[in-house]
Amino acid sequence: AFALMAVAVSSIAEESITGVSSWSPWNPNATTIEVKGQQTFMNFTEAWSGAGYWMGIDEDEDEVTDFWADWSDYDYLVYMVADVRGSFNLSVEYHDDGDPNNNHATVGNIGTNGYGFVALDPDWNDYVAQTWIQPTAPGSITITDMVLMTKDEFEAFKESMKPTGDIVNLWKGDID
Repeated sequence: AFALMAVAVSSIAEESITGVSSWSPWNPNATTIEVKGQQTFMNFTEAWSGAGYWMGIDEDEDEVTDFWADWSDYDYLVYMVADVRGSFNLSVEYHDDGDPNNNHATVGNIGTNGYGFVALDPDWNDYVAQTWIQPTAPGSITITDMVLMTKDEFEAFKESMKPTGDIVNLWKGDID
């Protein structure tokens, strides 16, 4: 009965945004982007170069890009990554008609555990303009997926990513 109730309460399921848009390098001379199926390999030869994943869409088909996506049903954007070589910052940038610089953003970074995430700003997550990635030094990374999650989904996801199994004690003895 509990499992049925949990399913009924959580009507929103995590959603992949891979394939909704495409990556655009900030500096094509310093950034190589190669897409193979669901995976995107990026190589950055300069620190602070980067790439944006623009979410602008023509929602009302008037041939004018509306420059945002509505992620208000979600709390986190999670980057699933592999082959991380370097340190990377992440951001979700929000669209603001009243601010031509569109400088509303939330930031995160890539960890060493196979994913990185950005907590979405609940005051702005219905106007998402883009997500972007930026290396702090030359490096490379493979993005295997980008997934929107609710708070509960993200907590369960983090728990599933923790190491499991027996802890091996490699040394036992006194320290002099």
